[in-house]
Amino acid sequence: MALRGGGSGVSIGTLVAFVSQQQGLFRPTVSLLSTGVQMQTSLALFHRIFEYLDLPVGIAEPDQPVRLGTVRGDVRFENVSFSYDPDAAEPTLRGVDVTVPAGGSLAVVGPTGSGENTLSYLSTTTCGAGSPLPARR
Repeated sequence: MALRGGGSGVSIGTLVAFVSQQQGLFRPTVSLLSTGVQMQTSLALFHRIFEYLDLPVGIAEPDQPVRLGTVRGDVRFENVSFSYDPDAAEPTLRGVDVTVPAGGSLAVVGPTGSGENTLSYLSTTTCGAGSPLPARR
């Protein structure tokens, strides 16, 4: 069977071959363009990550660091209170007592804003550096 439209005829086989060839070229082209978009997105992401990594470190080393005695491996907070803002009406943490034995682990859960992240930051001195942490009482 052939299609006639005024000029030479085009068979169904030729039409199917043409459409198949077009699809065969279209899919890799779309895939290549998609890869280019992903590359541009990744480059922008890496640019932002490296900008962040190039920021100056905000934690200052103390002039006279405290020497640790014998370290057993336990982590203990006794009656710890902490506030990000010294003028705040309520501290972020107040009267926290936590002991994690060596080799142990601790899961801290609570509603948003109850101080779980602050407790983890204090354990790694991510916050509180530059001013002494609350003393033991």
